[in-house]
Parts: sequence; C-alpha cells; structure tokens
Amino acid sequence: MAQKANIRSIRISDDMAELIDRQAGANFTEKWENLVTRCVWELPKKEELLKAVQEEIRREQKRLYDLQRATEQLRMLERDIKNAHHYFQIVERRAKQIADTAEQDAQKKA
Repeated sequence: MAQKANIRSIRISDDMAELIDRQAGANFTEKWENLVTRCVWELPKKEELLKAVQEEIRREQKRLYDLQRATEQLRMLERDIKNAHHYFQIVERRAKQIADTAEQDAQKKA
C-alpha cells in the first residue's frame, strides 16, 4: 500500500459514517477512498448510461404514441368498413325489391 502523506480530519454525520462504512475496504481510509473513487470514475459512466436509457425511453414513448395513433386509425377504418357494409346491404335489399317489383310488373304485362 502506498504511503499516505496527507493527514486530514473531517467531521461527518452518523448517516455519512454509515454510508462510508458500507463501502468495500479494510478500514475507514480504504472505504473513504473507494467511495470517492467510485463517485469520480463510476458516476459519470452511470450518468451517461442514464442519458442513454432516458433517450431510449423517449424513443419508445414516441413509438408507443405512433402505434396508438395507427391503432385508432385502424379502428376508424374498421368502423367505416362496417358502416359501408351495412349500407351496401340496404342498397342490395332495395335493389332486390326493385328487381322483384319490375319482374312482377313484367309478368303482369305478359
């Protein structure tokens, strides 16, 4: 282990002491150094990862919105097709009635 030439005294809360004590290390100094090292080296990487995850969430939210819009448009199309089918059935019945009437008239004239 390297010689520690810098001697410092700090006052910390019980919560901070507990946080430091939960770090890996054989003694307070090692635990403190591990905590600071993690914050300096790992935190920026975690922040970059967080940004990437947030961007992915944004893209997925947009994709979800687009899918919801497409689904709504498909529902509207389905409704329009059902309505058109209904009206075609009405037209078909009326055409059949007209044809039947015309046939009856033709039979009466003959």
